[in-house]
Formats: sequence, structure tokens, C-alpha cells
Amino acid sequence: MPNSVLAMPNHGLPNCKHDLEHTKIWLNAVTELRRTHASVVVCLHADDIAELSPVVESLGLSWIVGARVQTLSLPRMRAIFESFEYMVTDVQGSHLAYAAWCGCKVVMLSPLYERKWERFEEHPHMKRNPQMLMNLVFHQPENVRERLPFFFVDDLSQAQCHREWAAGILGMESKRTPRILARLLGWQADDPAFAGLAYGDVAGWLGAANPHRQVEWLGSQVERWKGEHAKMKAEHKVRGDLLRKAEKHLQSQRPFLESLSSRLARRLYSIEKRVRRFLVSVNSRSVG
Repeated sequence: MPNSVLAMPNHGLPNCKHDLEHTKIWLNAVTELRRTHASVVVCLHADDIAELSPVVESLGLSWIVGARVQTLSLPRMRAIFESFEYMVTDVQGSHLAYAAWCGCKVVMLSPLYERKWERFEEHPHMKRNPQMLMNLVFHQPENVRERLPFFFVDDLSQAQCHREWAAGILGMESKRTPRILARLLGWQADDPAFAGLAYGDVAGWLGAANPHRQVEWLGSQVERWKGEHAKMKAEHKVRGDLLRKAEKHLQSQRPFLESLSSRLARRLYSIEKRVRRFLVSVNSRSVG
């Protein structure tokens, strides 16, 4: 959609404190974009809908749901990114690279969100890994500006799509086809490179996870279907053999059935049946 803006505020996490005051200030800055852009839509994380949707609606903005915990989350986000010309945000994250790779002109819109340890210290992962406190330095606004200066512009009209940067961040040069991935992960059972090796051993060496239960169930179903198919194939062969024998016998009898003697025999047999009926009826009258 030409001249459209997707606004992605920082999102919360379970067991974390959301900086609601900052988000309100930032969303107010987003509302100013409606003066110069045809469409402005806020993308909310599934965990933030209950808390942030009333704020967004009070500002007269529309909103959509972004990432969810589901297998189709990435295709969903790609479809969203490819629908907008601009993406504005107040925080760095994977959405910068994804949006840019999908063709968005990404802009870091002030005021930027500042990550603070006290908002994350109750998260189970942070409790187990307190050394992650040192990572917060990479999220300080001044450091973000220094490392990603091309995302900061005075006006959205100056923004550009940095797809090449995104491709490097996302590792597009390392992209592999499904067939090669199957080989690298040991999922291709008939690959000669893994001849004589058990799937579990190969998966362990390559760090692949064990098959999901549904995959195991599907594998058992496939084996069952293979057995049923083989049984049906054998039955079909037997019936085919019987049919061919019957056709062969019919062909051998056809010359006689089409001969003069066969036609006369059928006529004589018809006359014989009529005579027998006549004699039976005469005998029955005599007895009476």
C-alpha cells in the first residue's frame, strides 16, 4: 500500500514489566504521521493486546495482531511487512531485518525505548542467566544510533529500504534448498552419504532434534498404508491372473461357439425342451 506506515512499538513478555508510559508517548508521536501518510496501522504483539489495544484505540489508530506462538508466525509477519511501504519502531530487534528484507523502508522513530534490567529481572530466563545484564548496553539509544545510523531520518520521505543489510543479518548467503537441508540434518534416509548409519546417530552428531510424536505416528501410518497397498496389489494380481485365464479359455471356445454344429445343437436343444414340456403336460392330463 503506497504511503502506508506500520508502527511496531516495543512489546512485553510474560513476567516482565511493560513501560506503558513510554509507549503512550511514542504512540502519540505515531499519530502525527497520519497528517502526511494515507494509512497508519499499529502492530501489537499477541501478549500486549489486552494492555495496549485500548491505548491505541483511544488515539484513533487502527491495530493488527503481529507475532504469535504458532508455526505460521513468520509467513504471517512476512505478509504484513510486504503490505506496507514504511515500518517505524522505537526499539531494535529482529523486526528491523525482517521488515527491511520484505521491502519496508525502516525508520527508528524517537523517542526510543530504553531497556532496563528492573523490567526483565523477574523473567525465568534472566534469573537463570544474570550475566545477560551486560547485553543491555547494546540497547541503549546512543549505541543504537551509532551502530544503525541509516535507520534514523528527519522525515520518512528520506527513508530507504536497506534490503542488502537485512540479507546479511539474516544469513541469506547461507540459505539452502529443502533437499540439501534434509541431507545436512540426516532426514534423507536414502542418501548414500548416510548409508549404514542410524538416523538417531546422525541426528545426534548434527544436533537435530528427535522426531515429533506426530511425525512418528505419521511414519507408522505410512508403513501401515504401504502394507495395505502391497496386500491390495497382490489381490489385484491374483484377480488379474484369473481374468486372463477366463479370457484365454473363452477365446479357445469361440471357434466352436461360432461353428455350424454349435448353432444346430442350440436349435435341437431348444426343440428338445419344447417336446419335454409337451410330454410332461400330456402325462399330467392322463394321470388326472
